[in-house]
Amino acid sequence: MQFYFVDGTVSPCCCMVDKSLVKTKKEIKEMLDEKIVPDCCGQCSELVKGEINEKI
Repeated sequence: MQFYFVDGTVSPCCCMVDKSLVKTKKEIKEMLDEKIVPDCCGQCSELVKGEINEKI
């Protein structure tokens, strides 16, 4: 499924609301693999602080 910002650019996720913080899917995956939540993922209910180790 594709998600878009209001200006028509593609968003990697439906939870991302601030286009200026968005990273590439590759960058996001690398950070999550290191158990680091990127700033662009701050609105994600699946990556709630304190639960990241169980979610990833």
